[in-house]
Amino acid sequence: MTNEEKLNKQNQMGLGGMINNLFGNSSLPFSIFKGRKLVEIIAGENEVFFEIDKGNDLQENIHLQLHHVQDCCEYVDLIKTNGSFSDLIDSEILEAEEDYIDKPSWHTDETNSSESVTWSYYMLKTEKGKIEWWFKGESNGYYSETLVLERIEK
Repeated sequence: MTNEEKLNKQNQMGLGGMINNLFGNSSLPFSIFKGRKLVEIIAGENEVFFEIDKGNDLQENIHLQLHHVQDCCEYVDLIKTNGSFSDLIDSEILEAEEDYIDKPSWHTDETNSSESVTWSYYMLKTEKGKIEWWFKGESNGYYSETLVLERIEK
């Protein structure tokens, strides 16, 4: 089964099925937020915590964490947040975007002490507004510099 076929199957199963059965691992696509409502968002130093409303199709609210899984010699930092968390609470998420970019246009620091740099961009949008996050990952090129979205127990 291709990844596209798996995604189509999980979209048919709904959020609960997707969380329990996605690709055999715990990393979820950021698009999981689309069409859902957030009850709470908490930004940590290098991570973001979310509580998704159960809606009509779940038995309980779901707690998620967007973070980097540390391996060894890589660094991933939350560099910038733009927007207000209050724009997302109790409003349907209309757009959920995840992207990897060379460098944000607003970033002017040209010094890189690492061999590899990955910028991760995340955006959630409602009718009230949007919030954006930019994470910068650095390593020698051997280690992952990206983030994962995982279900956590509260």
